[in-house]
Amino acid sequence: MKPHRHASWLWNELSKRRGIFAAALFCTGASAGLYLLMPVWASKLVGEVFASGDIRWLAGHLLLGVALFTVASMLSFGRIYLMTRLSFSITADTRERLFGQILHASPRSLVSVGGGQLVSSFSNDLQTLQEALVRVVAQLAPSVILIVIFAGAMAWYSWLLFLCSAVLISPLAWVTSYFGRKLHGAAHTTQDRLAGLVARFEEMLGGAKEIKSFSREEDVLGRFHRLNAETLDAQLTRERTDAFHPFAVALAASVGIAGMVMVAAVLLGNGLITLTTLTSFLVCVGLAYSPLQEASNSIGRLVQLAAILDRLERLAGLPREQGGDRPLGAVSGAIAFDHVDFSYVAGGFRLEDFNLHIPAGQRIALVGPSGGGKSTIVDFVPRFLTPDSGRLLIDGADAASLDLAALRREVGVVFQQPVLFEGTLADNLRFGAPNATDEQVRAAALAAHVDEFARRLPAGYDTRIEPRGGNLSVGQRQRIAIARVFLKNPRILVLDEPTSALDADSERMVRDALERASEGRTTLIVAHRLSTIRAADRIVVIERGRIVEDGTHEELVRAGGLYQKLCEEQFEKEEQI
Repeated sequence: MKPHRHASWLWNELSKRRGIFAAALFCTGASAGLYLLMPVWASKLVGEVFASGDIRWLAGHLLLGVALFTVASMLSFGRIYLMTRLSFSITADTRERLFGQILHASPRSLVSVGGGQLVSSFSNDLQTLQEALVRVVAQLAPSVILIVIFAGAMAWYSWLLFLCSAVLISPLAWVTSYFGRKLHGAAHTTQDRLAGLVARFEEMLGGAKEIKSFSREEDVLGRFHRLNAETLDAQLTRERTDAFHPFAVALAASVGIAGMVMVAAVLLGNGLITLTTLTSFLVCVGLAYSPLQEASNSIGRLVQLAAILDRLERLAGLPREQGGDRPLGAVSGAIAFDHVDFSYVAGGFRLEDFNLHIPAGQRIALVGPSGGGKSTIVDFVPRFLTPDSGRLLIDGADAASLDLAALRREVGVVFQQPVLFEGTLADNLRFGAPNATDEQVRAAALAAHVDEFARRLPAGYDTRIEPRGGNLSVGQRQRIAIARVFLKNPRILVLDEPTSALDADSERMVRDALERASEGRTTLIVAHRLSTIRAADRIVVIERGRIVEDGTHEELVRAGGLYQKLCEEQFEKEEQI
C-alpha cells in the first residue's frame, strides 16, 4: 500500500466518524486557542504587572493564568479521549471486516495464505494496529495541528526569529526521515517473525500426537527456540530504533533552541526585537516543544501503522467466493463433471479433461490410491474449489452460474474430522438448521445414533461441547455431523472419508447412519474401507486424477484391475482389526 493510500484509508475511516472527529478537532483548536493566550498573558505579566508592584493585580493575573491553563488542559484531555475512542472504533471495525473477509474467502486462497499468518494478523497485527492508531490519531495528528498553530503565532510575534528558528531546527527533518526508513523495515520484520511463531504454535497443536509418537519434542522445541530468538532480536531492533529516535530528535531540537536563544540575544542587543516580543515568542516555543516531541515520538508508530496496513491489505485482497445469480429451483441432484481441468500449483497434482456423470439419487463411491484426487473431486460439488476450465453441472446447469448459498443449501458434507463449535450439543446439531424444532432435532439425533449417547451426557442435549469436541469421541462427533445432514435435508450428500478414523463398533453405527442419510439422495462417498464402499450403487476408481475403472463391486472384482488389488489389501486390513 502506497503512502497516499495509507492516508486515504485513514481519512476514510475518520470521515465515517465525522461527529467524534469534529468534536476532537474542536477540543484541539479550542485548547490551542487558550494556550495562545498564554504568550499574551506572559507578555503582560513581564511588561506591566511586575513593573506595577501591585500584589493584588499580580495575584489576580496569576489566577487568570491558572484558569486558562486548567481549561486548556481539560480540553486537551477531551481531545485525547475522543481521539483514542476513534482509534479503538477504527480497529474494531477493521477487525470485523477482516473476519468477514476471511470468512467469505475461498477455501483454496485460505490454504495458500496459511493458518499461522491468518491467526497472527487477527491477533498480533490488529493489536499493533490499535496501538499505532492511538499514537497516530490521538497524538501525532493533534500535535501537527498544534505545531502549525504555534508556529504561526511565533511568526506573528517575530518573523525574523521564526525564520532563524526554522533554519536551526531543520535537521529534525533529516533525523525523522532516517529513523522512519529504519523503523519501516524493522516493523515488517518483527510482524513476519511473530506470524512465524504463531504458525509454529498452530503446527504444534495440530501435530501434538505425531510429535509425541516420534519423541520429537526436543527437536520441535529447539526449532521454536531459534525462531523465538530471531523474533526477540527483531523486536529489540525495532524497539531500540524507536527508543533512540526521540532522543535524537530531542538532541537536534535542543541544539536548535540553543542556537535560537543566541540569535535572540543578538537581535535583542541590537534593538531589533523587544523584551516583551521575545517573551511572547519564547512562550510559543515552549508551547510548541511538547507537541513537537509527541509528534517525533509518534513517527515510529506512523511507520509501524504503514507496515501493518501493508500486511492487512494482503488479506483484504483474498479473493471472495463468487457465485452466480441464477436461482436453483427444485433440485433432483444430477451431477456432471464436464471436461474439468484443475491444478493446485504448476507441476503438481492435476485433473485434466475429467468427465463424470452421476444420475440423481445414485450413490457413488470414489476409491483409489491416496493422492489420486478423490477429495479434490468432491470439493467441486459444494464449490470449495472451482475448475480452471470446464464445468460442474447440477441438474444440467453450470454450478458457477447458480446462487452459491442456494446451491450449498442443497449439499450436505460430512468430513473425516468433523468440526464442532462453541455451544451445547443441541446448538451443534442445529448448526445447519437454526430454526429446527426440538422434535426435529431429536428425530435427527435418533436417526444418526446421537440420542444413544446424548442421554448419558451430564446435561443431555444442553451439555456444553468442549473446544474441538474434546469431551466426545471421534465416532460421536461424526454422528453429530451426520445428524446435521438429516436436519439440513439436502438433495446431494458428500462424504469425505467419514469412517476412516473409527473403530469397528463406531463404524457400524456411523455406517448405518450414513445409509439412512443417503437414502433418496445423490451421494458421493470417498472411502477406503470396503464395508463402506460396497454399499454404493456404483464405484469409480481414481488414479492420478483419471478414472481408470467404473462399475459395481462385483464387476470391478471380476475385471481384476486396480480395484481388485485394493480390495485384497483392504480385506487383509479388515481381517486384522
